Amino acid sequence: MTDAAAPDVGFGYVRVMRENGTNGVKTTYEGWWFYKMKFSVNGEETRTKERNIEWRTPTLTGTGMGVSQDATGKLSFACHKSFDTMADAISYVNGKAGIT
Repeated sequence: MTDAAAPDVGFGYVRVMRENGTNGVKTTYEGWWFYKMKFSVNGEETRTKERNIEWRTPTLTGTGMGVSQDATGKLSFACHKSFDTMADAISYVNGKAGIT
């Protein structure tokens, strides 16, 4: 952590979707990729008055920005795709992030 401005980063995640259907519950996996995000830490919280120090989970706040993906000049903020397996959704997000 420094006083420098936060960098713009790509951000992705996999979302598990479950839907009740006539043949039972169907599970699909959505891979989401946000092209340009800027995050800041809201704060860290600890409890020190008890017997032990208890570290709480910090939270982030993010702002998204659009990027031009082609010559049309139309801005895109995110993309997503549905998959039948978690492995395929993770592979999609990793591909967007350039992770091999």
